This record gives sequence, C-alpha cells and structure tokens, in this order.
Amino acid sequence: MRNKIILLFVILLTFKFAFSNDFEQIPTPYKYIHKVKFLDNNLMILSGDSAYIDLTTFNPFIQYVGGGFFTSTDMGVKFEGPYFDGNTLLDITQSKLKTDRLFAIGAKFGRTGIYESNDMGKTWSFLPKYEEPSIMNKIITIADGATESIFISNLNSSDGLIISQPNFDNVIKPKSIQSQVYDIKYSNQLKRLFLASDHNEHGRVVQFSGKETLKDISGLEKLRVLSVQPSTSNPAYIYAGVDSITFSKVAVGKGIYMSIDTGKTWKYLTGSGMRVFDIQEHPTETNYIVAAMGAGGVGISSNFGQYFEIYRGGLPKDAEVRSVAIPNIQIDALGIIVYPVTLEHGVYKSRPLTSSVNHTTEVNSDFRIELISPNPAPNYLNIEFYITQSTEVELLIINNIGQIVFSSELGLAREGYNSLSIDDINLPNGSYQLLLKTNKIIVNKNLIINN
Repeated sequence: MRNKIILLFVILLTFKFAFSNDFEQIPTPYKYIHKVKFLDNNLMILSGDSAYIDLTTFNPFIQYVGGGFFTSTDMGVKFEGPYFDGNTLLDITQSKLKTDRLFAIGAKFGRTGIYESNDMGKTWSFLPKYEEPSIMNKIITIADGATESIFISNLNSSDGLIISQPNFDNVIKPKSIQSQVYDIKYSNQLKRLFLASDHNEHGRVVQFSGKETLKDISGLEKLRVLSVQPSTSNPAYIYAGVDSITFSKVAVGKGIYMSIDTGKTWKYLTGSGMRVFDIQEHPTETNYIVAAMGAGGVGISSNFGQYFEIYRGGLPKDAEVRSVAIPNIQIDALGIIVYPVTLEHGVYKSRPLTSSVNHTTEVNSDFRIELISPNPAPNYLNIEFYITQSTEVELLIINNIGQIVFSSELGLAREGYNSLSIDDINLPNGSYQLLLKTNKIIVNKNLIINN
C-alpha cells in the first residue's frame, strides 16, 4: 500500500511539473530569432542572427550579419539550412498561384529588398527585384483569378504601402496612405487590406480596397497601432494591438482593442499596460485569436476575441514576446499550439493552450446583454440587458460584412435590468451581430434571423 501511495505521489509530481510551464524553449541555430512562420504543409521558416532587431527602433545603419533562414518539417525538432545566407530575413510569403515560388524581404547594407525563389526557398535571386532605403517589414500575396499582386508594408516612411505585380515592373505607393505601417493583413471576405498605421502622434487602422481608403472613426485616438487582424469567420470583427508614445518618447502599452463594425468604432478588450506587437488568427480554427503581448506574454482567445487568457509560464522574466506563429494542426479540447518569438531569448513552443471562457459570452460586468429571444428570431425580438448606470442606449444590428442594417434609439435605460421589444425588423435570413451602445461601452451578441 505504501509503495502505491509513493507511486501515485510521483505521478502527481510528474504531472504537475509537466504542466507547470506553458512554454518550452526550442534549440535553434541562432542566438536571436527574427521570424518564425509556417508555410504550406507546415514548413517552418526560422530566421535569425547574431544580433537582434527591434523594428520599432530599427537603425538601418547597423550592419547585421545576415544569417538567412533555416527550415524544419517537424515543427522545430530538426532544422536544415541556412538558406538566403548573407541576408537578414524580415518576412517571407508564398505565391498564391505557384506554391514553389516565394518572396522574401531581406535586409543588407542598410537597405531592404524583395528577393524571389522558385524552388521553395532553396536558392534565391542574387539581386533584389525591388529595393527601398526604408524598412519594408511585412509582405503578403493576393490572387484574383490568374492575376497575383504583392503588398508590402513600410516602416520609417510616409509611403506605408507598396503594391506591385510579381515582376516589379510597375510599383505603386498609394498617396492616400501617408503613414508608416507596422502590419498588413487581408480579408478575403471583405476584399480589403487592413493596415496597422502610425502617423505623427496618432495611429489608426486603415482599410484599402484598391479603389478607396477608409480610416477608423473613433476609439483609437492618440494611440499607435502595432498589429491588426481581421476575422475570417466574423468579417465585421477586427482586432488591433496598440500602444502610445509619451511626450518623452516612451512607449506605453495599451493592450488589445476590438471592432465589431468593420473598424468604424473600437472598444478596449484587455492587456492594459502591454504592448501588443502581433495578432494572429488560427489558420482553420478561426475562433482562436493569439496575441504577442510583449512583456505580458501570449494572449489566447478561443471565442473570437471576446475573452483572452494570458500565458507566460516558462518564459524568462525579462522576455518580451514580439510575434507568434501558429501551425495548422488539428486541435483538441486542450487548445492550440503556439510558437512565440521573444526579442532576446529565442523561440518557444507551447503546450496546448486555450482560454477559460470557451464560448461567446459577454464579459463586461458594467453593461451586458442577458438574453435575446427568440434566437433564431423571426420578425421581432425581445432583449434583456443589465447596466450599472442610467444612460442613453442605442441598438444596432450589423450584417456579416459590417454594414448597419437596423438601428434604433432606445432612449434612457434605467440602472439595473432592462427589457424591450423590437417589432418589424424585416431582415433577410442569416447571421448578424446585435449591438447595444452607450457613449462609452459597446456590448454585442450573435443573432440569427430565420423568418
């Protein structure tokens, strides 16, 4: 009996030790890691150097060694390379029309250039196809039928967006975007680019469709947007990671903001005091949103950003998470695998992580929607909500591309529980977002119309 108790105790200790850390460092060929990215078939790209690069304070006159990148086909157990040697790889993307074709941003001699490979990164063009004295930092490709376009974000320049065809014969810099751009993402559903921009003393999320440029209306005043991510499952949902700059030029983290009306208005979610450098959506399980939250660690949401759990167990005390990479592997109830990249402490692999709130729910305690009935709804709705302070409330219903399709001024809501009925909605069948707004807070729930 005594031996069984000892064995059980050892098992429990082993289990506790195994899950005491959220992250485990991966041995790599580099001292410092610049980029981790997963391409098709989970080919892992790992770039690094003997010195680290902080793109928020990048000095183009520092001569980096140019360590190129290594690849791994087993999630970072073994690495092959280096490839692209002599260049410092800042970003890499894959052609949408020819999967063996890659485009990379390489830094060399104080300039950044776009290089091309046609054998999945084994060999590269000796000379850049395009070059800039500023810092090109992110690159994506978008295909429209048989036509492919390349979009590049640009730092330390008012020409924050660069557009080209793969041959780079005709490069366009839209004059409507006069700001430096930290991040660039594309929404297939909305057919728009989303840019995390910084201009003078304020930032914003800029949307670019090729024909028009849209800028957010409110919620991000006096903030600097470092990262952006549109949702695939809910096209009206957009996430932004932000900070602000004090008069003494000190960066202060402001956390994650979210828009549920396609970037028109924004509300604070979480991470006050944390600089959010990167936000990524899982490639297939799009309810998972992952954020690189600087000194805070890694933020995980498993319910489309409504609630984030923050992890940093196993990371060094002074480690700042600057980016995250998510392999496209099947997940289970324990969550997803994440690869955070730190500024000076290498790359880590997580155990399966999730958030403790795994369903879409309202987490604001001052203002919340208690009930929508019926849901699915026919031509009418009953809504019950709670608010801690008497204030004017407006109701909005938004379709899946962010358009306001129904609105109503509800008037003054009393402190405590409120109920109301809405008749004659007259909306097509489908999925929507129902919003209740005050002058300070927005709350929302999913709504299905089924006449």
